[in-house]
Amino acid sequence: MPKPTDKAATTAKSAKQKPQNKQAVRRIAHLQAVARLLAGQGGQAGQMLARQHAEALFTLAEKSQTRPPPLLRRGFCRRCRLPLVSGVTADIRCRRRRRHRRMVGVVTCRLCRSFATYGFRQCDWIRAVLPGPPGSQLICETSAVPRLH
Repeated sequence: MPKPTDKAATTAKSAKQKPQNKQAVRRIAHLQAVARLLAGQGGQAGQMLARQHAEALFTLAEKSQTRPPPLLRRGFCRRCRLPLVSGVTADIRCRRRRRHRRMVGVVTCRLCRSFATYGFRQCDWIRAVLPGPPGSQLICETSAVPRLH
């Protein structure tokens, strides 16, 4: 019987994931919903409470050794931990990269002015995960850039 190679053994180990604490995952989802609701209402008091809920969320995730999913992590500012809500706590725009001539989405926190850039495939994620108040739209800077075929 042939022995498995080291590469096969490492892929088998990486395919297995840690069992996640279901209670912690439920609590993290609840904290995220409350933080987004508080941030969406506007006002400094609501934003401060939202940041406290976000800190509790990430602390709980760290202590329970549960990694929050990427969609949840991208919904918070990495610097100040404010939940990003389009038009209220975040500015979202779509632009074309000069070097690669590809579309990217840029999410800017209104509190600390830090930004995150996401690839074109994730621009749909930006529209879905960071919905703003009714009537808000994604700002596209593509009309000013001529298309090169």
